[in-house]
Amino acid sequence: MTSRANPKLTKAKNNPKRKQPPKVATKVVNSKGAVKSVFTVPDCSVDYLSALANPFDTPQGVCLPSADFPIPSSKIVTRIRTQFRLGTTGYGFALCKPVAANNVTCITMSGATSVGGSSTLFGSFTNHSLVQNAQLPYSSSAFTATGVQARVVAFGMRIKYVGQLMNRNGVIISYEDPDHADIGGNKSFDLLSANPYTEINRVGDDEWDAVIMYSGPAVPSDADFQASTLPTGNDANILGFGIAGQASDLYELEAVFHHEFIGSVVVSRSMSHADPATYSKVLQTVKASTAMSPLTPTTTKGIWERFRDAISESLPKMIAGGGKIISSIISGNVPEALRTASNYAVRDTPFGAGVKALTGYSIPSAQKALMLAAPR
Repeated sequence: MTSRANPKLTKAKNNPKRKQPPKVATKVVNSKGAVKSVFTVPDCSVDYLSALANPFDTPQGVCLPSADFPIPSSKIVTRIRTQFRLGTTGYGFALCKPVAANNVTCITMSGATSVGGSSTLFGSFTNHSLVQNAQLPYSSSAFTATGVQARVVAFGMRIKYVGQLMNRNGVIISYEDPDHADIGGNKSFDLLSANPYTEINRVGDDEWDAVIMYSGPAVPSDADFQASTLPTGNDANILGFGIAGQASDLYELEAVFHHEFIGSVVVSRSMSHADPATYSKVLQTVKASTAMSPLTPTTTKGIWERFRDAISESLPKMIAGGGKIISSIISGNVPEALRTASNYAVRDTPFGAGVKALTGYSIPSAQKALMLAAPR
């Protein structure tokens, strides 16, 4: 019989206002009625989901735990705060791309003199305002195969109306392009209005009128380090807001970025972690949550419960396979342990380290790595 833990939220030490995400653990009850923990999701995957679901309050130090080999990296959080206005016709926008260099345009916005209507593609508005991410540590010249490489972990953008209260009005449409194509060259306010993969908010709905967050890689290469100022592989604004209001309405914008950097000139590197099994469950959870709309505070409600469910669904196979593997190890039958690992498809689960140890016939290492398995 299994049951999921119901951990309490506790305050983070480095930010007393932010509550830590719950520890995700699964327990089993043995034949004597005692409850024993058999699987706890590694902190790296919990931190990664936290960064995707709330990049604004997640502290620096998060890595992307996707690969089998954890590369020490420099983990940087940067923040942009700025203001922008709607154009002369009362339409405007704010678009964002997660660039990795400090001298490349990161955010494109409308301005008070921008000209464009509801059907004008955002990239075709006149008189854009362009913002670079000056807090990033490297310029574009540093990105080479033997120099700096980067990847995006998480990022988000949020806006609120800061004009005169009596004039507060308007509608904001939030959007992330699912394929990470460029919003500026493909979308207008009208096109977003007709797109079901959006969220619509009225100005004045909350402390922040609208929030949009990156839902993770769209293709496998998005999770790799790239010797490029554009780690998502193309020069695309993949998050954006389309806004309809009154001419020159004033908005405040905040954007937060979590990046990782590696390379010969990169300093302050710290240990990273690799956990492909639970990383896949993080993406499964997030992508399922954003199947019909972008990643916003609305779609992140209940995301931790959905993550626990995704982990729990895979546990029966992992536990059954792990128990048989350990039995084979103790009896000294390494070939049988390897066959069992293959049959139960646990090579990409938390038992993967044990399977690798078995491949090298390192039984002590395998026993240690496979201690997550349930009692035989």
